[in-house]
Amino acid sequence: MSFRLIVGLGNPGQAYDHTRHNIGFTVLDAFAAQAGIGWVPKRRYQALIAHGLSPSGNRFTLLKPQTYMNLSGRSVAGFLSDKGLSAHDLLVLHDEMDLPLGKIKGAYNRGPAGHNGVRSLIEAIGTKEFYRLRLGIGKPPAEGISHVLGRFSPQEKKAVDDLVRHGVVAIAVALDEPWEALLLRLPQPIAECPS
Repeated sequence: MSFRLIVGLGNPGQAYDHTRHNIGFTVLDAFAAQAGIGWVPKRRYQALIAHGLSPSGNRFTLLKPQTYMNLSGRSVAGFLSDKGLSAHDLLVLHDEMDLPLGKIKGAYNRGPAGHNGVRSLIEAIGTKEFYRLRLGIGKPPAEGISHVLGRFSPQEKKAVDDLVRHGVVAIAVALDEPWEALLLRLPQPIAECPS
């Protein structure tokens, strides 16, 4: 058996619910709901945490930092340190402007590419050698900050729903497969999983 930490990046509070920047939170919430596990606040890590067991018996924890995006690394680094885990036990879900809306791509050992949450993680844990699921939110028409902090339009709902559904499938696969294999499988067949 192994232990896996799945982190979604986002900002806490209703003002940020369902914004593009919070798609990592949205996917984790959907996975937790499907798995029937609830969120518990943990002040020690400044995070919401949910624990579960995969079908093959792997233990996992879902974690949503409540530090705001730019300080996400504090929360994750504290949890990894306390539990004796390494960056190789970590999978991070985050929004990605460089991907079209709805597309998912895996990444490993890559820089932040302008994403402040990822930058905070790299700085806090001292390495970029961890796995990521980049969740495409599309390029902004103009200014980037207003784009990522804005909500999806009604016209984007189907693409967002598909993105969340595919993200949930990707997490389920990640719990019972080597993460190297998961990255090779993205975006196929996960991006074409049946409804």
